[in-house]
Amino acid sequence: MKKHSNLDHRTLRIISSAIGILTSKVIFVHGFHHPLRLLLLHLSVTLVWEVIIWLFSRKIDRTFDAKDYTLYELARTANTFSRTGPKACLRFAFSIGALICEYVAIYRFRSLSALCMLLLPDWSQVIHLARHKDSSVLQKISACLGCIVGVAMILIFEYQLSEAGLKSTGIGILLGLAAQLLRQEPGVFNDLEGTQSCIPVGPVRDRTILLPLAILVTMVAVYKCEYLVYTPPLSKIHLAVLAVNTLAAVVLFQYNGSYFKHSKPFATFNGIEEDFEDDEMQPIIETVALQTVIALGSFMIDSSSVSIEQYVGFCIVLWMIFWASRQCRLSAMDDVNYMPVGVLLPDDIEQRLPDFETVDIPERRRCTEWSGSLQVIFLMICAFLSVSLILSSHEPPPVSSRRVPRHDRSEFSSNTTRSLDFVVSRFDESAAQVAQQINSLYALPSIDSLESRLVVYSTGGDEIDHFAKDLRQFLHPGISLLVSQRPNVGREAAAYLTHVLSNYHNLSDHTFFLQAEMHSPYLVYPRLENYFVPQTGFLSLSDTHYDSNTCVRQPWDHSTWSEDPEVLDAIYRQANITGCKDYALTYRGQFIVSRDAFRGVFATALVA
Repeated sequence: MKKHSNLDHRTLRIISSAIGILTSKVIFVHGFHHPLRLLLLHLSVTLVWEVIIWLFSRKIDRTFDAKDYTLYELARTANTFSRTGPKACLRFAFSIGALICEYVAIYRFRSLSALCMLLLPDWSQVIHLARHKDSSVLQKISACLGCIVGVAMILIFEYQLSEAGLKSTGIGILLGLAAQLLRQEPGVFNDLEGTQSCIPVGPVRDRTILLPLAILVTMVAVYKCEYLVYTPPLSKIHLAVLAVNTLAAVVLFQYNGSYFKHSKPFATFNGIEEDFEDDEMQPIIETVALQTVIALGSFMIDSSSVSIEQYVGFCIVLWMIFWASRQCRLSAMDDVNYMPVGVLLPDDIEQRLPDFETVDIPERRRCTEWSGSLQVIFLMICAFLSVSLILSSHEPPPVSSRRVPRHDRSEFSSNTTRSLDFVVSRFDESAAQVAQQINSLYALPSIDSLESRLVVYSTGGDEIDHFAKDLRQFLHPGISLLVSQRPNVGREAAAYLTHVLSNYHNLSDHTFFLQAEMHSPYLVYPRLENYFVPQTGFLSLSDTHYDSNTCVRQPWDHSTWSEDPEVLDAIYRQANITGCKDYALTYRGQFIVSRDAFRGVFATALVA
């Protein structure tokens, strides 16, 4: 019965994690730009659920005196906290920090598969090997280096990785590892009876106490780090998705406290005979299954596909973790002294004891186990490569194209040569970062056939010649390059205006204005693929938008920058707006404008 319950437990965890991650991404893609507020909602609903369950359990259990039992519980909790309180609080701080980073990473990462590859592996096995006394230094270094190589392969081949996504993921992994270092062992001992308690660590009462603290920390993070951005009203479908997403989060927090942590069955009296192989393979099989579901699901919601190199890196990480777990397991088994079962008479001892010099059962068992493990790893690699090849060869239209019809490109001849300028405002970003971003944009089907040029306006203090040389080395050979130095005044708007005024009579067909680090790339790429055509006059590539009225004249911005009423009034006067009109406002330092739009709509403003 226990094995069936464990299987049900793992299946529930995999389904809940996949649904939670995918629905969170769907909510973010469709206009909700507040990952920390989503976490706050999940924690609040989980706390309400915990309180309801706690009250319900107290109501139906009438076998004890509630008053005396409550006093006993408080005394026991105080005694336990006095011994383990500081360590538990520190672990809690690391855990909630990792959880915040995970939600931010889901929002920032466009490739959910690569994100799950970084956060899903059971890193506690590597920590266990590093802390194991009997493990050699070579074993510890090999496991750590193998994991570093695998993670590096995942990150290097993630061409749409942003700096914010990298920071949130890296900090989340480090905080999660720190929490694992402070992890309490799953079994605690009863001081009165000297026997191991079968009560799971982290009872409902503990979570009920810690959840308000987690909510408080998240509220502080929301206040300090997350500014309000206009979010359109959620439709009925999106509200249903949000409800399912919250339900999945509540289920996961009951077991794990995170989308990306492995759950382990609680110890019971019937679980003593649990097989070693099942315990060893559980994290690997669970990780592979969840990663496969996420890969397929993220592909359906228009997330970028994962390369074969990333799958290889993921398999390297899994292999290192499995090897680390195996080393710790074998070392622990070697230290166990097994006693013979039954009573042997003195005359039978010599006949019944085996010849330890000739019997090699443990070695044969280990070889058999390694053979089975190699088969599992081999099947994993084959499955990953097959899925990657299938997904890369059959690419469906993106989600946005199933909602809004794409522009028909058949009327435009492929022989027509059009030009596009990438105008980048740069401060101190590296040449490799700028080139990687431009190369990924140039690879889009709507841009790769254009005569493209990259114009960089640098305001940093580094050597411009050295930067230009490095940029030319990393940049696609089909893109021409021009790098100019300008004073660090006016931010990116001044750089854009400088380009327009300097090249007003020699503008390209379209000009793509952006910064050295692009905002919201997961929105930019689908929008360029679907809506950038030769007839485009202006294309916003921003994730911010606001509905307002010309009579109110109070466009609200989510950033810390303030609006000057005199400047806004001057803009309204130049636009010659009469009467009250509704309008949609979108803004951010990345957009595409055609030459005709510059010379037509904005001609008067530019001359003035």
